[in-house]
Amino acid sequence: MNVIVAIQTSQQQNTFFLLEI
Repeated sequence: MNVIVAIQTSQQQNTFFLLEI
């Protein structure tokens, strides 16, 4: 299963984590 988590670290910066479970 692939889980994509998007975290808004600032107002104009997005950090994306791709977790392969």
